[in-house]
Amino acid sequence: MFTEKKLFVKSSDGINAYTVHFILQEDKLSIFCDCPAGKWGKFCKHKLALIRNFEDMLLNRDQEKELAEVQNWIRQSKYPDLIKKLEFAESEVKKANADLKKVKKSFETAMKSGI
Repeated sequence: MFTEKKLFVKSSDGINAYTVHFILQEDKLSIFCDCPAGKWGKFCKHKLALIRNFEDMLLNRDQEKELAEVQNWIRQSKYPDLIKKLEFAESEVKKANADLKKVKKSFETAMKSGI
């Protein structure tokens, strides 16, 4: 079985629009985007936004029904597990960046006043 949905999304520049293709084939869900990153098969915010069900990314709100159908495909796939891993990793990076900022501030203070 091969089913495809095409959703049109906004670009960050507000001028261009991109197409995100969802292809369901034999219980495997593939996702492609024709943005510059997507053309290279890279991670892109357009695909991620639709996986996360961010309706405001849709260029045309008339596609909300298609997005709801895609969300059913996503729920039945392994993407929810990947989202959890991504969110965990993002929170760890945020914590690490906060720690790094504190350490740099300590260095700054030490270099000014001496240690």
